[in-house]
Amino acid sequence: MMAESRQRADWWHTAALLATIQNVFSSRKVTARECHPMERRKPLLVLEGKGLRILKDVFCQPEPKKSGGA
Repeated sequence: MMAESRQRADWWHTAALLATIQNVFSSRKVTARECHPMERRKPLLVLEGKGLRILKDVFCQPEPKKSGGA
């Protein structure tokens, strides 16, 4: 637990430096939170509505009935 806390603190320092360098040399501005690899991020894509129905159609099809011959 202490080792993880130390790693997080060290990464905050590094993330602040990375964000500063990015902001100086690029037109795209970032925050230290975006550069921190241990920070939880929101999912990039949330499927809603029709997107979920398509997945259901693809992955939730009933199994074909087996013939009971022989």
